[in-house]
Amino acid sequence: MSNVYEAFQPGALNNGDLIAPNAPLFVGLECEIESILQTNEHMHSFSPVNDHSLRNHGMEFVSKPTPIMNIVPEFTKLHSSIKFRDLSQRFSERTSIHVHVNCCNIEIKEVKNIILMYALFEEFFFMLVHPKRRHNIHCVALTETYLPSMYKHDLGTLVNKWHKYTALNIKPLTSFGTIEFRHMEGHADDALLGSWLKTINNVMEVGKNNPIDAKTLTSNNIKVWFRSIFGHTNLAPLEASVDSIAFNQILDLKMAVM
Repeated sequence: MSNVYEAFQPGALNNGDLIAPNAPLFVGLECEIESILQTNEHMHSFSPVNDHSLRNHGMEFVSKPTPIMNIVPEFTKLHSSIKFRDLSQRFSERTSIHVHVNCCNIEIKEVKNIILMYALFEEFFFMLVHPKRRHNIHCVALTETYLPSMYKHDLGTLVNKWHKYTALNIKPLTSFGTIEFRHMEGHADDALLGSWLKTINNVMEVGKNNPIDAKTLTSNNIKVWFRSIFGHTNLAPLEASVDSIAFNQILDLKMAVM
């Protein structure tokens, strides 16, 4: 079975560490920030990019691929290196934080299962971000599109049919070898970002190691998977209610794999 790099040959890839079989999980951040007065030209990990969707002297800052355990300190440095016009106006509803997760060294079948694992628990991912993100047109829940009807197809077909502005965007698999989590609102909270990245890391690991099929998609397994992904968050007490909260998502998955 081929991995993402072999299958899609992402043209933007220029880092050999991203395809190493035993490499740590690499991520890249896209941080949208407004009310900027001045930036430091020597930011090590981030590069400023003009973003015309932002207002009030806003810019997007894009990090280079970084091991997930090292990205939060770089996030801290980013915000400390910016001078603001008004601190209270840094993060409007237009701003967000997107997380690109490297999949170049992950097998195709595992990436497909990561997508299904995310889809199963999508409502809980939204519970970890600002409530307004649930209805943002640039962060659309999969359950509000036709994509659940496509879950049964192979990864190549999914990538071709996917939407860029879904909360989980898999289109970048062909250009960067990444999947993109678009849920999180703009902020400068290290702890909040760290917890979010841990959740993402967990769903990647659980998805890789726990195939979803007609035999494994059981109520007990769903609760075990939930605990492994969200047990460190304030959602942990919801484990007993997973079946009811994720009823529609479970139905979508059953129709795809049974």
